Amino acid sequence: MDVSLTWKGQPLSLGTEFDSFTHKARLDAYEGSRDAEPFRSLRRLLVAALTAVDFCPYPEEWWHFSYGDQHWAYNKGLPAAPYGRVGPDGD
Repeated sequence: MDVSLTWKGQPLSLGTEFDSFTHKARLDAYEGSRDAEPFRSLRRLLVAALTAVDFCPYPEEWWHFSYGDQHWAYNKGLPAAPYGRVGPDGD
């Protein structure tokens, strides 16, 4: 899923727009940079909140988190995602 943070209904800047596929979109892009606030702190807050409820961040996109898919299963050390095949009729 794609998520962000807001304050009083207004989106907060986390350093890039959604779908800005540049090096600054990486989750860790502002780590180690002295002039990266508030982007670094806001990204850390987003990660802390979502990992606390078992979501996994996608390192290439600060806004993308997984739960129950193959990326999530891999990061949790599981052999497969917990869902199975779904056909066109829902079976």
